[in-house]
Amino acid sequence: MFEGIQGDVLTLEDYVARAKPMIDEAMEEIVSRLYLKEYALSQIRGGKRLRSILCLLTCDALGGSERALPYATAVELAHCGSLAHDDYIDGHRQRRGAKPLYMALGPRR
Repeated sequence: MFEGIQGDVLTLEDYVARAKPMIDEAMEEIVSRLYLKEYALSQIRGGKRLRSILCLLTCDALGGSERALPYATAVELAHCGSLAHDDYIDGHRQRRGAKPLYMALGPRR
């Protein structure tokens, strides 16, 4: 059992069910300010949010609070950026059922 984001005692499944929408909302709010937001939004949707949830769990275990959400969001955004880079380097043709970012935008110089 884990102490939840609001101080409740939760199972891991319940914790993830509460945390994931908060992380998704925070990511979408940040990405919606970008110039190419429609492409970026397509790249961040989906995923398990494992890294960011582990960040929140660690903070909760150490006595933290909701103040960890911006850091958890940053971890997840950095991971999404690394996936976009990996897709380009490895020449992947698909990411989560759609064109990867480099294919959707075309070559940039």
